[in-house]
Amino acid sequence: MKKFEVIQTVKINSGTEIGLTKEQAARRAHAVEKKGRFFVAVLPLQFKAGEVIELGDMPKGQDAYFSPVSEKPEKADD
Repeated sequence: MKKFEVIQTVKINSGTEIGLTKEQAARRAHAVEKKGRFFVAVLPLQFKAGEVIELGDMPKGQDAYFSPVSEKPEKADD
């Protein structure tokens, strides 16, 4: 799974495996099922700009809605 920031409102289809924070999962408890460390959408999910989620495979045709999040901390200029 890779982390992505949502850059404009997007809908994720049911059946998609997704990584969510506890807060994100709690708000969507009616629409997701826990699957190990991740969740599976049992209903379509909507995310607003600025949210960060984890996806295994980018949903087809939706790459314009996401920006990859670097997991490496940026170095401070000395």
